[in-house]
Amino acid sequence: DAIRRKRQESIRLTEEFLRSVFLDMFGDPVTNPKGWDVQSLEECCLEKAGIKAGPFGSALKKEFYTSSGYRIYGQEQVLGGSLGIGDYYIDRMKYASLKSCAVAKGDLLISLVGSIGQTLVVPEVFEPGIINPRLIRIRTDSEVLSTVYLQYVFKQECIKKMLAQKSHGGTMPVLNASMLKQLEFPIPPVGLQNKFIDIMEKSTRTISQIEVAFLTSANLFNSLVQRAFKGTVK
Repeated sequence: DAIRRKRQESIRLTEEFLRSVFLDMFGDPVTNPKGWDVQSLEECCLEKAGIKAGPFGSALKKEFYTSSGYRIYGQEQVLGGSLGIGDYYIDRMKYASLKSCAVAKGDLLISLVGSIGQTLVVPEVFEPGIINPRLIRIRTDSEVLSTVYLQYVFKQECIKKMLAQKSHGGTMPVLNASMLKQLEFPIPPVGLQNKFIDIMEKSTRTISQIEVAFLTSANLFNSLVQRAFKGTVK
């Protein structure tokens, strides 16, 4: 039990370390104490459709879904942290008609409804596909703004509060492309962004290793507890 608790504390401390490094390098992204240049998210995108919402209305009905072909990515993948979750597809013809909503390596996907502002960066290896209406795809100019860095900006509590204030909706918060285009962020030098990304990736690997070890110790602990209550531990 002590090992299990220490590993859980190690995860918390590693995450706290990363938050501290971010604030030390860049400062608060709302108050901008380091005086970085401020730009709108739209200005940081290379393409005209750098901020693109998924297809609306009748463009993507369930009757178009197939058992294989091109993936449909939605909030379940973003909230679950993996593009491998889910099994919705469309055929080649439908994909061609909705190719403006296609995802590419390095795109940042953002959830728009309910759990707003949750993000996922498209990895190097993924199944070709499109986003559904509950996501927005952000494709930045990598020489100005890294989507990996931007993803961590969206994790900051001050940004979450900003998005919550700007969201609208009757029963649940909703974001849209216009809101995101107008969001302004301090933009530090891309070299400094990349330096933070290196630190973040090392920390993420450390957290993953600790999580595996924690799961092992947790399973062992639970097994021992069950055996103790059954009277099989001597």
